[in-house]
Amino acid sequence: MLKSKAKQRGQYRKWRKLCEHIYEISDRAFRNTEQVFEHFHVPSDQFIESRKTSGKIKTAFCRVWIEETERLIRQKPMDVDFCKVVCDLCPTELWSSQIIVFYDKEYYDSFWDRSNAYQQWCRCKTNRSLLAERNIKTNLPELLIRETLRDEEDVFRFDLWFYGEWPTE
Repeated sequence: MLKSKAKQRGQYRKWRKLCEHIYEISDRAFRNTEQVFEHFHVPSDQFIESRKTSGKIKTAFCRVWIEETERLIRQKPMDVDFCKVVCDLCPTELWSSQIIVFYDKEYYDSFWDRSNAYQQWCRCKTNRSLLAERNIKTNLPELLIRETLRDEEDVFRFDLWFYGEWPTE
């Protein structure tokens, strides 16, 4: 069988293991509140974004990632002066998604300003919704940011979907 047509084996086993690791994020969060932020990357290899990985698993990943963000928001420590929780999902590169916990207001405010020669973020007002497209329910607000990265000769563009406590300008 040709490698390009080979089946992705063990998807559901890998998915269950990935879920176990995602649910452990809430156990590891809020330990470094003296830092300006802490962030959690997808605890897996790149199987989640493989074109051979089932669309159902990719949607389930998005749902669980957002649910973990909701859980962290509910668990925020009351004794910390500033704490905001946000997750970002990049549908074309799910493996690069992350959950970020901010502990410093100045850093949080500057995080959203990505306007330089190498990176540009543009907030998009659109009727499109990743949540609606994937039939995911949440009360978290949704924000679409179009990211443009420039590297010497190449230009890369990504849609970044943010959920959680982002500034509503």
